[in-house]
Amino acid sequence: MVAIMRISRTADDPPIFDRGALRGRRPPPIVAVAPRSTGPSLAPSPEPSVPFAHRGGELIAFPGADRGPQPLQSDPIRLLFVCRTHAVLSPIAAGLARVAYDRLDIRVQSAGLTVDAIDPRAIAAMAEVGVDISQTPATAVRDLDLASFEIVVSLGIHKLAIGRHQMAVAWDITEFTRVTAATAGPQLRQVRNALSVRIGALGAILTATGRA
Repeated sequence: MVAIMRISRTADDPPIFDRGALRGRRPPPIVAVAPRSTGPSLAPSPEPSVPFAHRGGELIAFPGADRGPQPLQSDPIRLLFVCRTHAVLSPIAAGLARVAYDRLDIRVQSAGLTVDAIDPRAIAAMAEVGVDISQTPATAVRDLDLASFEIVVSLGIHKLAIGRHQMAVAWDITEFTRVTAATAGPQLRQVRNALSVRIGALGAILTATGRA
C-alpha cells in the first residue's frame, strides 16, 4: 500500500528546487519526510502468519492456523505416540516430548499396536541425553480410548482411524529392526535425533497457533 501525503507550503518557504533546472534538464525529485507521529499508528495490521509443516515433500498449512491463536484450553492437550511394538519408537518419542514440552500444557503418552518389552538399547540411547524411559508402562492401543487424545502421532505405521475433531500425524520413521551390536547404537541415535527435530517442530506449531 502506498501512502499519499499532501505538502502545504507558504510564500515564506524556500523554493523546493531551482526553476532554472527546468531548462533542458529534469528537475530533481521532491522527497517528503513524514513527521514522527505521537499518536496511535494508522498503518494496517499485518496479516497473521500461518505456520506450515512438511508432509511428503509438500508444504502444507497446519489445520486451523488461519484462524489465529485459539483460546486457552482448560484441560491439557493429550498427545499419543504409537508405533508397531512399543519397544523403541514410541517410548523414545514420548520421552523426548515430555522434556521438550515440559513448560507446555501437554500430556504425553505412548502405545503400540502390540506390546513388547522396551529394548534395553533404546533405554541406553535415551540415557545418553539424560532421559529415563526404563519405567515406561507397557501399553497397547486397544487398551486406550483413542477419542480422548487430541493428537495421535503414528511412527512408522499408517495413520490410525480417529475422529474428525482429532489431529492425525504420520511420521515416516524407520522401525528399529535387524540390527547388529555394532550398528544398534548409531542407528538408535539417528532415530532419537530425527524424532527430536520433529517433536520440536510440532511443539512450535502448537505454540504458534495457541494450542499449547
